Amino acid sequence: MGDQIKIYNSNSHICLLKDKMRKQISTAKNSISKKEMHEQSSQLCDLVQRTEDWINSKTVLLYRNLNKEISVNSLIEQGLKSNKTVALPRYESKDMKYSACVIKSLKDLVVGKYNIMEPSQNCNKININQLDLVIVPGVAFDRFGGRLGRGNGYYDRFLKNLKAIFYGVCFKQQVVDKTPQDLHDAKMDIIMTPDGKLDLN
Repeated sequence: MGDQIKIYNSNSHICLLKDKMRKQISTAKNSISKKEMHEQSSQLCDLVQRTEDWINSKTVLLYRNLNKEISVNSLIEQGLKSNKTVALPRYESKDMKYSACVIKSLKDLVVGKYNIMEPSQNCNKININQLDLVIVPGVAFDRFGGRLGRGNGYYDRFLKNLKAIFYGVCFKQQVVDKTPQDLHDAKMDIIMTPDGKLDLN
């Protein structure tokens, strides 16, 4: 019983730390102008395209950004132009989890859960073991490969089953010393900002 109480208290403490950090990062992002967001997104996408992981990848998982989240739209377009298999997450309401679905163009995207653009039901699911590279959004990242998500845990559960290379991508203002971590939180292999790759500890 004592151990259960300790675990509960520990988890509650981490949840509070995560909520506090989400508010701090939200404030930091509010200070970024639309022009700077566009410039940082463009710089980041250019850097990712030059990496060996992107060049050598055949099947990539990307995402459509929310408001005030770094955009990788040009990576989606470049991936399609260079004949990569491009997939995006789609929330499956029946299973309450995400799947990876292939798109042929941006016209395949529709408004999904949480108003996030995602592949339509006409887009086929892909075997997640085929993914070479996954570009992962987040609220904050650190130099230990830690990621702070939006708080629902869907993405972490989805990433847990993947064997691909994980690139956490974000604005410069979203890098922190240390993100609060639970055991189920997915670790990134690479953290990429518009200034380049972070040296991970």
